[in-house]
Amino acid sequence: MQIQPAPDDNTDNPAEVPIKTEVKPASPEEQRVAADIVRRLKWPVVQELFEALCSATTTTGCELVVLRDPPADANHACRYEVLFILRADIDPCYGNMYDSPGSIRRGQESDQAIIDRILSIELDGVETTAIYHVLYNLFQPKRGQELTKLHVTLVRGEYKPKPGREWFPLDRPPINTLDHHQVMARQILEWLVDHDLINGD
Repeated sequence: MQIQPAPDDNTDNPAEVPIKTEVKPASPEEQRVAADIVRRLKWPVVQELFEALCSATTTTGCELVVLRDPPADANHACRYEVLFILRADIDPCYGNMYDSPGSIRRGQESDQAIIDRILSIELDGVETTAIYHVLYNLFQPKRGQELTKLHVTLVRGEYKPKPGREWFPLDRPPINTLDHHQVMARQILEWLVDHDLINGD
């Protein structure tokens, strides 16, 4: 499904959301050694190296906030529910924390390729509304600086979440949701106030 820009929105300039933790900088000699190694890297890399690269550079990723209409027996009054994924406890930065489906860009992937990959993993064959590009965020979370392209869609068909995935009221993410994904949930709530696109075909 093709990504649609949300009309009347300025998605060109990132909203800066600092959530940074300080680390000791590498010496010039250490940086030269690291540069030689980085030039020889090919994707995929091991998890430890991926985390280190994220912490030292600005990574670019796409997040897809997946919404649904609440079921008839929902015990809340929020208009939408949001799909969150519980990260494994072995994740060195975000273990046992919830976040939205998303991915860092791999190599020269386009935004559309990233979104297609997320859809194939999380919502393969499930009917959704159009996918809208809402805005950019420049986050500084624990893992490193990240330029995130935020998208939103609404599930129309039947969807049974995979293990580790759960639906929550959009206005009440679980306490153990990553800080910057709580920010994104609030941004989507604000966006929905100004747009009726999510209810379109």
